[in-house]
Amino acid sequence: MALVGCAPDAPELASIDHLLEGHRPLELLVAPGSASLPCLARRAGIDDSLSRLACLGTEGPARLHRAAARMAPSVRAALAGDPGASALRAAGLLDLIAGGDDRIAIRRAVARLDEAVSLDSANPRMLRDAATAHAVAAGVEQDAGHLFQALDLIERAVERDSLDETIRFNRALLLEHANLVGEAAAAWEVAQPPGMGHLRERIESDSTRAAFARLPRGGPEGVREHALEVLLPAWGAHALAGRSDSAATALTLARHAGQALDALGGDSVIRSAIHLIDSSAGGARLAEGFVAYGAGRARFIRGEFEAAKAHLRRAHSLLGYGGAGAVSLWGWPLLYVAAVEIYEGRIDAAHARYLEIRTAAELGGYPSLYGRAVWGAALALSRQDRPERAIPLYLDAIAHFQRARERTNVAAMESQLADMYALTGDVTRASNAFLRAGRAFRVRRDLGTLHGFLLGLASFETRSGRPYSAAAILREDRRVAARTGSAKDLPEALTRLAAAEFDLGRRARARAVLDTAAALLSTIESDLMRTRIGIEVRQVDARLTGGQEAVDRLTDVTTYFDRTGLPFRLAPALVERADARLTTRDTLGAERDLDRAVSVVRRRAAELDPLASQATREIERKVFQRRIAIRLARGDSTGALAEIDRLRSWGQRAEENPAALARRLGSGAGVLVYAVLPDRLIRWTVVQGRIETAVLPVTERELAAQVVRFVALLRQGGDSSRLATLNDELYNILLGGADAPLRTLSRLAIVSDPAISSVPFAALRRPRHGHFLIQDLTLHHSFGVLEAVDGLMLPALQATEHVLLVGDPAGDGAAELAPLRHTAPELRLIAGLYRHATVVTGPEATPANVRQALGTATLFHFSGHAQSAAFGTRASRLLLTEQFTGPEIAALRLPRLRLVILAACETLAQPGRRSYRADGLAESFLAAGVGGVIGSGWQVDDEVTALLMTTLHVELRRGRPPAEALRAAQVALIEEGGTAGMGLKTWAAFRYITR
Repeated sequence: MALVGCAPDAPELASIDHLLEGHRPLELLVAPGSASLPCLARRAGIDDSLSRLACLGTEGPARLHRAAARMAPSVRAALAGDPGASALRAAGLLDLIAGGDDRIAIRRAVARLDEAVSLDSANPRMLRDAATAHAVAAGVEQDAGHLFQALDLIERAVERDSLDETIRFNRALLLEHANLVGEAAAAWEVAQPPGMGHLRERIESDSTRAAFARLPRGGPEGVREHALEVLLPAWGAHALAGRSDSAATALTLARHAGQALDALGGDSVIRSAIHLIDSSAGGARLAEGFVAYGAGRARFIRGEFEAAKAHLRRAHSLLGYGGAGAVSLWGWPLLYVAAVEIYEGRIDAAHARYLEIRTAAELGGYPSLYGRAVWGAALALSRQDRPERAIPLYLDAIAHFQRARERTNVAAMESQLADMYALTGDVTRASNAFLRAGRAFRVRRDLGTLHGFLLGLASFETRSGRPYSAAAILREDRRVAARTGSAKDLPEALTRLAAAEFDLGRRARARAVLDTAAALLSTIESDLMRTRIGIEVRQVDARLTGGQEAVDRLTDVTTYFDRTGLPFRLAPALVERADARLTTRDTLGAERDLDRAVSVVRRRAAELDPLASQATREIERKVFQRRIAIRLARGDSTGALAEIDRLRSWGQRAEENPAALARRLGSGAGVLVYAVLPDRLIRWTVVQGRIETAVLPVTERELAAQVVRFVALLRQGGDSSRLATLNDELYNILLGGADAPLRTLSRLAIVSDPAISSVPFAALRRPRHGHFLIQDLTLHHSFGVLEAVDGLMLPALQATEHVLLVGDPAGDGAAELAPLRHTAPELRLIAGLYRHATVVTGPEATPANVRQALGTATLFHFSGHAQSAAFGTRASRLLLTEQFTGPEIAALRLPRLRLVILAACETLAQPGRRSYRADGLAESFLAAGVGGVIGSGWQVDDEVTALLMTTLHVELRRGRPPAEALRAAQVALIEEGGTAGMGLKTWAAFRYITR
């Protein structure tokens, strides 16, 4: 590996490739002196399905560690002398070799290799090694998101070099880990690393799939479904027709099925049914009931919902003849009646029906029926976009299906649970649930349910920004869908795969796959299903066609989604049609589509909790970018600025135009506003009486990569020369040319953009004299221009403020997190500064007590642990004696609360580029009516945070407004030596944000 500008002993560094030759990167996590090099699978507790798989070891693991230790000084010198991709790659790999289970070392390795990829994204070795780092992190962090990121990277690597043996080996192993069985089998056929010819055989013989192959086909759920849906309806049909011998045979088979179900530990529903048949004088009614149930279910599967409902209601009436003891029978047709009601849009009626079945099943002791009823109730809530209410129901259903040993249903529930976690923004739990579901499907491959799972997982991967991983999952689904026996599954899978190929720029592949899907539409018997999938085909076809033809196709799509009442499908289609209209220069039509898209999702969001759904945010983000671009194309930069308030503020339409807002600014105050478009950065500088617009030719992807590198190095306490270089580059992009107006200011409000939301503006140094920006300016952040101007005029807090101090909760659910030794003394010092201070700590720090105290407080300070979601705010929480979640906080009404101070980690964490507004826990408090929030953007040091917070409150008591008090506290830390390491990392994380 050639390194430019390395230290004199850099030739030894070039041997890192030789050092690693013959050692599969996924085998790097080894304890010194171990007899073999186990695969990552042996260590990854998140995926126990391969825990017994051990790869063929290579000699000398201790030699590997000794050689790595010898090379470490050279790598550090190279990193300091040439902070390029090659040096970062070398440092990251050595971190992996030496890291073991050290989370900090592994995180550093991931950050370095990710940065190397951002600098050299076409290099397959960079991609391979970054995949290795994420695969290692998956086991160490117990976060399957890293595993899916590894899969995405290795798929990118194999696209660039399909002949590299190590890349092929790693791809096969990662596909195996991700439970993509068919794709993995094909990958192993071409992997064949030297000296590992028997690896495939070992996987086949040692995997859990082989162990479970001995279980009865289909498991308990398969036995139950066969008896209920085939044998008992057959008995009923023969009995009603007077064919007693055939009826007796069917009933005997049903008895055997019931015995098998009992032996497997499953639900006793078949035994109960046989008992009712044997003891009931109304055998004819039961026979008619089972016949009606079989007919109704068959029509339901074909999508003939009206006919299905009539049969199922009759089955429910007839099978209920046995009284309370027949609940295990009449409950099943009623489940399908409720499912039809969901398809009809009667969600509340379906939900109530499912709860009725659940109650009866619980009283009768039928865990499988109970699980299915709870499953349906959760599905109804998810259709109403209430994922936080659906999650406990899915967990309840999983517990009952586990009791009934129905693993396919457990897998299905894990898949649904993963979707709910994703909707709430809890991507770590979502990734882990998806992995658990995939593992369960490997054990019990119900192909129809597996098809739905793979579609959901691919959608999650796409939303998570992992398109290559999504494509791999959809290729697996194509294999599965071809074998489900349902005519609609294969065209559905192919349509989604065509969309994924298009997103990756593979237009020819996308067209070929989509044409195959279109040809298969005629094989779907159900009109409803054929129409639904046909609409998806037309939507993808529009992307491949463009122009007026695309507009016409998307008009069909939007009409369908409008008619079927699917706002979160309609809105993206409207945005797509707006894009198509723009290619035909129909800007007025495009604006109408964009306005309607926002109106549709906001109207739906108004029916939900105070924090709009992630789908709403993503649509608004897309609309925002396009409206800005249209205004700029017309030469209306001031109008483009007005779009900030129209689309990004808290639902408030600006009463003044931007020029009027500029006139409201006093001397010494200004606003910087950013909008990041795919191909450029727009910056408005608003000062008293004037607005300046700058357009910078930097792409969204390039800018986001620079931000990630700068923030990662700042957070890690990285090399100062590299940090200085990145600082100057970022400062020139974000503030270059705006320096002249800024020199006359003392207060600056920043209206950021998701692509740069994590930038700690306070910690940007001015290149010429080296001052941090916070040393020269008081900073605060806002979501919109009107809000920024209002925020600059907020007065100081008064001495009569009612202060609520909360911290050091007992049993906060964060036992695995580091203890906060400085919390108690911090709270004592702060409490002594105020006349009216309420201190809530220890076991008294319950959500109920805090909620009550917040009602009268005007200042709230929290010192403890917190967690923020990667996407959105619903999974964000304060860790009190119990979790105090973002939605619970947002639902409060706290107009008296003027300031919230969150002395915890990641309370202002941003979600990335897909949403414009989510700001972690801060947004939850702002949604409740709080005036402003001070919080942190990443993990901070307990001791330094305590110093910062104490000074902050001293300044508040001196009469400073919150933004000025925070600045004074940050400057005090800087003057005490907090310009590097833990001091810089801590104070730079905090900012003040207003509504």
